[in-house]
Amino acid sequence: MKMIKAAKQMRESRLVILRGNKEQGGAVENLGTKLTTLPVQTFVRLYGETGVTDDVKDIARDYTSRAKKIVEPSPQDMLEAARAYVVSRRIIEKEDADAITMDCLGPASSRQIPVPCLAWAKLNDEGIPAGCEADLYPTLTLMLVRYLFDKPGFQQDPVPETVLNALIGSHCVCATKLDGFSKPPAAFNLRSHHSDLGVTVRPIWRKDQRVTIAQLMGPDTMLICPGTVLGNVWTPPAGGCRTAVTVKLDGISDATQFPGFHQIFFYGDHERDLRDYCQMFGIEPVEVS
Repeated sequence: MKMIKAAKQMRESRLVILRGNKEQGGAVENLGTKLTTLPVQTFVRLYGETGVTDDVKDIARDYTSRAKKIVEPSPQDMLEAARAYVVSRRIIEKEDADAITMDCLGPASSRQIPVPCLAWAKLNDEGIPAGCEADLYPTLTLMLVRYLFDKPGFQQDPVPETVLNALIGSHCVCATKLDGFSKPPAAFNLRSHHSDLGVTVRPIWRKDQRVTIAQLMGPDTMLICPGTVLGNVWTPPAGGCRTAVTVKLDGISDATQFPGFHQIFFYGDHERDLRDYCQMFGIEPVEVS
């Protein structure tokens, strides 16, 4: 019944995509998810209109008080990150959306907006899937993981670890409620984006935790692979994105050949569940070895 409900939720959901300079609609073949594309300047404009309200101050105070450690972000950085969250919620509510993704790199690098990493982490913790870089199918995978398992996922950039034959997944957006929305959050540090901009939330992943790697590769194919967390990768001494996790993939003989990009890591051993879902709804699992 959970799978039937999740498929219905995917069909009835709306995903807002902020990229480019045109507004358009659409839907995803097979999955049925409705799409609303808005110019990325929509976010820039609303950010400029959003002041430092009491809500903004409360969000900044909440993250500051709960962080295990604050490394780079200043109090001003925290307020700007919280403003980005308020803008995100305004867009979601206005568009009657259930998820969001944005191509933020241009306006963030030109300082028109802060990096929305804290905003995206908070949205994912609240059960609103928020994907990076306006990448459609990873964001749809975040949505499916949310509906099937009541957990957030971690969209990441994969790097093979050839000594351990493992996969390092790294990104600057990661939720803290890795065990599930009703469970306590993981401990986290507050860091800057790896480009030294703004605020990111860097949760600490549990060593030896079983995880599942999944990615919709299109409307009717899905990559699925279970694995185990070997540990966290810290920056410094490593470079790259702030949240970095090393995962040993089950049954994978050569991690350098593992397919996909922006695959979703999430807690729990759910390979069988995802395969059953694929069988029910006409999605072909991608076989890897």
